Amino acid sequence: MPKLSEILFGKPEKTEKVQLLDPAQQQLQSQLMQLLGPLLQQGGGYLGGMFGEGAAEQFAAPYMRQFQEEIVPGIAERFTEAGGQRSSAFAQQLGKAGAGLEEQLASLQGQLSQQGLQSLMGLLGAGLTPTQQAVFRPQTGGLAGGLVGGVGQGLGTALGALLV
Repeated sequence: MPKLSEILFGKPEKTEKVQLLDPAQQQLQSQLMQLLGPLLQQGGGYLGGMFGEGAAEQFAAPYMRQFQEEIVPGIAERFTEAGGQRSSAFAQQLGKAGAGLEEQLASLQGQLSQQGLQSLMGLLGAGLTPTQQAVFRPQTGGLAGGLVGGVGQGLGTALGALLV
């Protein structure tokens, strides 16, 4: 309910903070932030592990083992005829298979890195949502200001008419 002084004389301009979240949303965001701390540390460790020293070798190890144990013997089997494994065609097939493996590894590692970063950014975005906003409230005129202005304007018009 407005005060009598505000009705008569208006309100001065001011800037105030307005809550964007209701109390239940604020509580939920607070709980989310408590959960995010450890998750962000784990996420940072996970991403650090993905990009740290030896990470590429660790990531590639199972794929390289599969390549050595399954792909290379499969290619060699196709070239088992007399001297076939010494042919340039055998070397070309191994080279193609190795290049294909490298491309797949790079693609998989890139996808995993991107997914990890997107997940981390999603968590950060949820935790960094603004809870307040500054709002400017302009000055308002009250009844007294309106009356004084109206009377002054009327007197000015009347005096102007008399002087002409």
